[in-house]
Amino acid sequence: MGLELRNEIRPVVKGAVTKLPTWGSGDKATDWRLAAERAGAAVQAVHPELLVVVGGLNFGLDLSGANAHPVRLPLPRKLVYSAHCYSWSCPECRGNGTAWAQRVLEKWGYLVAGAIAPVWLAEIGTHHAPYGYDEAGAAATTAGLMAAARRHQPEGGGSDRGVSREDVLAAREGERQAWWWGWLTRHVTSAYPGLGFGYWPLDGTQSPGRTRRRGAEEEYGLLGGDWRAPHAQGHLDAVKRLIDAPRALLRPRPPRDAEVVREGHDAGSRTLGSAPAPPPGGRSGGAIGPAAGEL
Repeated sequence: MGLELRNEIRPVVKGAVTKLPTWGSGDKATDWRLAAERAGAAVQAVHPELLVVVGGLNFGLDLSGANAHPVRLPLPRKLVYSAHCYSWSCPECRGNGTAWAQRVLEKWGYLVAGAIAPVWLAEIGTHHAPYGYDEAGAAATTAGLMAAARRHQPEGGGSDRGVSREDVLAAREGERQAWWWGWLTRHVTSAYPGLGFGYWPLDGTQSPGRTRRRGAEEEYGLLGGDWRAPHAQGHLDAVKRLIDAPRALLRPRPPRDAEVVREGHDAGSRTLGSAPAPPPGGRSGGAIGPAAGEL
């Protein structure tokens, strides 16, 4: 079992002042790494058996500071970093899977590929309509709407058959989301095999919130509106492909900080995946850490 210290670290606005969180700056007012160390030590003092999960900056997307400034805990082998990843996580990567994969590597993938620290992909999710996970279906939907718009566009512009510019733009956005889901499933299962993850959300309907309405359809939810069955079997199958990806057992390497107090007992932590092929002249890496079902 584990405990995530805080969800989605983000800027804080107080009056006219916006405070941006930092990692490794040493500023006690903004340094999330220092706060995580204090909170993690407090947790371990009471429950040393728990994993301590530390998320990244920018709504959980950015763990790039953890290499130069790792989180230091009294029981270091109980530390797990967590990352979030959605289709909007890299706006400049739209349509470019190579750029997206490079961004993942820079923000958190390097921790896994280099066997530096365990990482749990704590939040992923996509629309439960077919365009959220079916690349071929999304492309066909977009092409069909565009063709219909061209066929039925009256003189002077606009549409007379309900195929509007908004319809086409929405379909194109869905196609981009399906591309991202394809990148995610192919890249994670090949570059970071066995990486543990959490899907957001299971819910079939929304809870109340600033931009949410109680009882409204949860468009990313695995369950349907009655919470009795999957909203779409294809959506569930797309998520299960990540669950069914090959797994292997690896032992995490010892902490780099020699001054960190070592545990007096075996952590017994499970590992997450098999090691990717080592780079030329480099050491092999591996996906390590607790499986999603254990957190």
